Amino acid sequence: MRPFLLHIICVITLFSSCNWVNDDLSDCPTGTWLKISYTYNILDVDAASSQVGDITIFAFDKNNKYVDRLDVDSITLHQGYCMVRVPFPEGSYHLLLWGGASDRQYRFPYLKAGQTERESLLLSLICDNDKQMNGKLNGLFYGSLENMTVSSDYQVWDAPLVKNTNYFSCILQDENNNLLNREDFTFTLEAANGVMDYTNTPSDTEPVYYRPYRQEVSVLSDDIPVIHARLNTLRIMKGDQTTLSIKHIPSGQEILRLPLTQYLLLSKIYSYTGDEMDDQEYLDRQDSYTLLFFIQSSDMGIPKICPKIMVNGWTVRLNDSELES
Repeated sequence: MRPFLLHIICVITLFSSCNWVNDDLSDCPTGTWLKISYTYNILDVDAASSQVGDITIFAFDKNNKYVDRLDVDSITLHQGYCMVRVPFPEGSYHLLLWGGASDRQYRFPYLKAGQTERESLLLSLICDNDKQMNGKLNGLFYGSLENMTVSSDYQVWDAPLVKNTNYFSCILQDENNNLLNREDFTFTLEAANGVMDYTNTPSDTEPVYYRPYRQEVSVLSDDIPVIHARLNTLRIMKGDQTTLSIKHIPSGQEILRLPLTQYLLLSKIYSYTGDEMDDQEYLDRQDSYTLLFFIQSSDMGIPKICPKIMVNGWTVRLNDSELES
């Protein structure tokens, strides 16, 4: 009932000028509208108004040929309570929606009306020449509607989104609470997800190397010094080859290479209904992770990773194959 009531409130607020009492329909809403929502998150609440910055809508006809696009900026989207009127001519369409894609970190290919196929719509992350990304990603969202009919009669279609960006707080702590130098360690998140196809599936064959967009020495509440690195990545898929590595700069040694996705799934929690989530659902709903690593000093001058980490508060033991000396 909650989503239904929210929808009714939005419609009444947006179109309060309609004179229902006198049956004067001149100011009443008409046409086809989309209600943009983002409830596919770990809390199962609609966070579209606070997280979705803008919307780009691509329309394709029944033969999957490109027709037109609509760009809705953040101010317009939020002033309209995430209700967007569809301006395309009456007919049946397949719609693809991208939220937050207006940022200069992302790009779309050139689309030609009546010729470009829907399969050709790819979203690409703009990296440097070495496929590196060391900036903080703007929140990216995806949605699609199949066989949507645009009419002059008033109708509202739900347009739910899924979030594609994930954020990581990687904390490195010495087992004996010794001070660590920020310049002595580098973190790299490697994932082949720099290109998303029209089904929101990563289609890139080459990995993107995500570097920290911020890395610093922080002090925990009990005066424990740690290195805190913040990284992000686009959509993570079950069974992919996403890895997280830590390199010790003075020795030039990689002290950890972790198959990240399978360890994230070890921290999977029960859903809001009390049932266990599907693996991909968890990866899509959970967009923020805290990873705590412990290191030990070594006589060789190369620190060693302790055989356990913490993922969102869950203690997970590392396999020997992921530990480097």
